[in-house]
Amino acid sequence: VEAMSDSSMDTSAPYSIMGVPITKKIKTLALAFILFLAIAITQLIGALIANSLALLSDTSSMFLDAVTYAFNIYAEAQPKEDKLKTQKTLLIASGISFFALFGITTYFLIDAAMILASNQADDDDVNAWIVLGFAVAGLVIDFSTLFPYCIHGVDQGDEHDEASRMNMCSALSH
Repeated sequence: VEAMSDSSMDTSAPYSIMGVPITKKIKTLALAFILFLAIAITQLIGALIANSLALLSDTSSMFLDAVTYAFNIYAEAQPKEDKLKTQKTLLIASGISFFALFGITTYFLIDAAMILASNQADDDDVNAWIVLGFAVAGLVIDFSTLFPYCIHGVDQGDEHDEASRMNMCSALSH
């Protein structure tokens, strides 16, 4: 971490890492990335212990959310002069996220239908308390990542930077 020189000083980014200014937007997205990755790892362990296909499905989408936040961070770190590259990166990330989520959902729906069709559903002992605990923890994580948006708003700096605004709206809606 290095202090930025006076000529490149941005009031919202007094520090940079490897030449990338750490803005409020990047801090907000990094918080979301870290929280979603942590809960996804923890939830994976819980899903296996709870023997819950639904929790495993949610875990997969949480990992995808973390990857999407990483793409949003990458897009925010791009030089503002390269708006076209940022927009392309965001569109590619959105497309990958959509199709991956569609694939995850389809896989788990088919798996659940096969379990129901084979009458194996009665053999599964799902620990509902673990599933409920992760549902509550997930809501807490969702609200804690939304909180910086409520404080700083979607713009978080230059309200005329449409590519960055689109990135933040995309991350917020995720």
